[in-house]
Amino acid sequence: KCVQGKVIDINEDKKQMEVTLKDERQVQGSVTSVSEGDVLRGRITRLEKFGAFCYFDDKKLTGLIHISELGTDFVKSVASVVGVGDEVEVAVTKVDESKNRIYLTMKGFGVIEDEDELEEGGYGEESDEDDEDAKMEDEIMHDLQKNESDDDVEESDDDLEEKRKVVDDMKASEIVPMETEEEETWTDFDMPKEVSKVEDDSVKRVTQRQGKRKETEVRAAELARITGSAEPSSKADYERLVLVSPNDSYTWISYMAFLLSLREVDEARKVAERALDVINYREQDEKHNVWVAYLNLEFEHGSPPEESAMQLFKRGLPYNDGRKFHLALLSILKEKGMDDMAQQLLTTMCKKFRDSPEIWLASIEYHISQKRDKVASKVMDRSLKSIEDSKEQTKLISQVALLYYKHQYHEQARHMFESILKSYPKRTDLWSIYIDQEIKLKEHPRIKN
Repeated sequence: KCVQGKVIDINEDKKQMEVTLKDERQVQGSVTSVSEGDVLRGRITRLEKFGAFCYFDDKKLTGLIHISELGTDFVKSVASVVGVGDEVEVAVTKVDESKNRIYLTMKGFGVIEDEDELEEGGYGEESDEDDEDAKMEDEIMHDLQKNESDDDVEESDDDLEEKRKVVDDMKASEIVPMETEEEETWTDFDMPKEVSKVEDDSVKRVTQRQGKRKETEVRAAELARITGSAEPSSKADYERLVLVSPNDSYTWISYMAFLLSLREVDEARKVAERALDVINYREQDEKHNVWVAYLNLEFEHGSPPEESAMQLFKRGLPYNDGRKFHLALLSILKEKGMDDMAQQLLTTMCKKFRDSPEIWLASIEYHISQKRDKVASKVMDRSLKSIEDSKEQTKLISQVALLYYKHQYHEQARHMFESILKSYPKRTDLWSIYIDQEIKLKEHPRIKN
């Protein structure tokens, strides 16, 4: 194809010359022909993510309508307001003579629906001026894209959020916006000239999904904070919770655990003391839970642990159910492997609560779990002598037999069931328990017998 151009520079050393195909007759207009506040009518020629370009045929100028200036409401997408070819009425907000640029706004104006309303010298069919318009936009986009190729990074959700805040602030104050990042780099941008539309759409979809996901998370967090279901994450949060639910031991214990996670042991002790003072005296179970948590704290962080914990135990005995508090201490000692202290405690418990099947059962279970079945048998004999009620004795024997089954002492368990079934052959409940345990062991011949 033959073309006609004009030589504008010659480099004799490199034997090169620079040529332009630009028609001098198609000269771009000067921004001095417009001023801030002028109301103009033009045609949308290109859409970008940050705004739309508008061309004015009569002035041979192209201006930028930033996305924040497309309307008074928040605009998520430029294409949702204007399209290429739309006739619009705009006002000039800024004139940059150094860059030969003008900035526009559609706030208070908009798209012109009826083309007959346009003044003469309207926009008609595309002509050579449209070619000049495209060239001018290409130059602008080339400048606009310069920085973006260096970064080659999409706008993050945080950037979008910041821009939205800027837009909201501008709308609230009704002040003409200063240059945004895109406008400031209008002559410094350098993106690849050809960008795949499919890739651009996929990037938009990913950004939209990320934005929706973040918005959902923020909304859920706000809702949880309003309804009170949000997990507390600070001392202030826990203080609010204990004010709302002063008799809830779980809240107090959670507060203690939170302080321990921060290694503030003394503060955790203070919270425990506060809980024991604040919880109503009628809520004995709630107070008991705090006492047990307090014991655990002293066993972990006391100085020395055993002495501090036992002093606290003696202090708490008058305020708790004796059997329940002893059993709680036994559970802690068993969990921490303090066998000597546990045996001393069991001796005290069996003497103090000799008529309680629950205490005897706890003692027998502890010895069986420590593989001391002979000691457990002796404790069993002592318990039967201490408990006079025959029904309680039968119940205790069946429970101990189940413990033997649980810890793999099958013969001892069978012997105990056989002995009580000889005395009570019509107790179908005992037969059912006995047979059920043998079924679990898959002893089919024994079950048939």
